[in-house]
Amino acid sequence: MTIQRKSSILYDGTIKVNFNPDRHMYQVQYQSEHSGEWVGKHRPPSATGITGMADDGKSRALMIWATGLQCDATRDGIMQVGFDALDEVSLERILKKARWAHKDFTADAASVGTIVHDWAELHIQHGLGLGPEPAMPRNEEAVSGINAFLKWEEDHKPVYVAAEQLVYSIEHDYVGTYDILAYVDGDLAVVDLKTSKSVRQEYHLQLAGYMHAVNEERLMLGQDLAKQRIVLHLSKIGGHFEPHHIDREHKKFTTYEDDLAEFLRLRGSWEYFKKKVPGRA
Repeated sequence: MTIQRKSSILYDGTIKVNFNPDRHMYQVQYQSEHSGEWVGKHRPPSATGITGMADDGKSRALMIWATGLQCDATRDGIMQVGFDALDEVSLERILKKARWAHKDFTADAASVGTIVHDWAELHIQHGLGLGPEPAMPRNEEAVSGINAFLKWEEDHKPVYVAAEQLVYSIEHDYVGTYDILAYVDGDLAVVDLKTSKSVRQEYHLQLAGYMHAVNEERLMLGQDLAKQRIVLHLSKIGGHFEPHHIDREHKKFTTYEDDLAEFLRLRGSWEYFKKKVPGRA
């Protein structure tokens, strides 16, 4: 799904957030009290940019994974050519292809998860009266993932409030875009659709940031506050669907308050590394 440039008017018409998907850049503007026009070009950090400060060990894991794919591609290339026919040119071709093996794998694996993610988004927008119900894809793995998502809907009967909404925290000055806001099992929830290989700890922090920004505005408007965070995980491989109700399943290990505190600590780290200090690379 192609993300279009979008804007949202927040905080009772006093703040405008713009998003440029080509550069993945947010811009915050304020309404002038005198002219009523939107002024300023403030660019605060995004929630994903902030949580990106937490490596969570994934760089090392990704390096090991990518190296393994390169080794497999090199071995397969040599076996196809044969040792006796191997020369400098054929070896260079094999190594060149192996160098980008992880890119080829990611492109193929991402397609099923992306199909399910895009279908779910269109389905939710249809429920909000924002478009037609999407047709079922032909890919069997994608259909399997979609059916699992529909089973989750049947079990929890979510009442959708908004989808793909821009948010901004005035208090802590950060922006983001959440996937879904819905009442799930009676409580308002911030829900994110993820197509990663696994559910990472940083998602807990990201959703804590979203939920704080959502509640900051809703508190000002006198609306119900979000009380739970949910990750709907759509695996890149096979389109498998798995829901994670964070504040119900992980409360023994971490809480929303703990995750928000860590998110805000990373927000401070982002500010620190953004500063241009003489002599620092």
